[in-house]
Amino acid sequence: MWWSDASIKDMQELSGIMSLLLHDAESPPFVLKREVIPAGRVLRVYDPEKGRFHLYKTSEDTITMALRDTSTPTLWMNDTPMETTSMIPAIAGAHGKVLTSGLGIGLFVALIAKKPSVRSITVVEREQKIIDLVYPQIKGLFRIPFEVVCGDIYHYLKHVNKEYDFIFIDIWPGFLAPIKEMDSLKALAEKRLAPGGEVRVWLQELVERVKVKLPSGPVPASKFSLYREPCLICGKVLRNDYAGLCMDCADSLKLSELFIRRKDG
Repeated sequence: MWWSDASIKDMQELSGIMSLLLHDAESPPFVLKREVIPAGRVLRVYDPEKGRFHLYKTSEDTITMALRDTSTPTLWMNDTPMETTSMIPAIAGAHGKVLTSGLGIGLFVALIAKKPSVRSITVVEREQKIIDLVYPQIKGLFRIPFEVVCGDIYHYLKHVNKEYDFIFIDIWPGFLAPIKEMDSLKALAEKRLAPGGEVRVWLQELVERVKVKLPSGPVPASKFSLYREPCLICGKVLRNDYAGLCMDCADSLKLSELFIRRKDG
């Protein structure tokens, strides 16, 4: 596999790479700013081969670049180890004409900018202010055609008359998003693929692992207990079991309705 343990470690060490390429900037309500993760902080790292998160403790201070919406407030993107490792499959698969949704801090496109198999990159970003903050700072990285389109990815995929070899969808601010929403957007993207092309959704391995565990109809959630296997997303072991998830994560993925039937019902 391209994402061997060594590759995961390499990607983990890329944490903070965008803080070397970007400077602090602001276009309200969006703020692009360096942040320090202190030594001793417990962080997530993603293992795409197993489709799950693991926790580790930082051994030294780490400088990262974060994009925040101060009106919500929402952290839209940063370059922590969780983010870099979660992109391993997309970076490995990117080739030919690449389309991605969500510019964020430009992490994904920066990591594939010099990949020999990538011929062009198109980014669809909904917020013009984010484009104004990030694009001028990273455009010098590219020696291939690179464009950022301001627009909604759903509308773009429905109306664009182009084909792409690789499409990467990453529009959610966190790793909890409705599974049906991910599936519908992926199906729409597949219509814009060139022959032999591929669509990937952020954290696709984890999503597919959850889907395999889902019941075909409503069932009762198992009792509250200490489980050997932690929640696939947040890592809780003291929980109810919702197909490998805790109650909070199942609810965020809009799956809770599958686990509402009473045991005596």
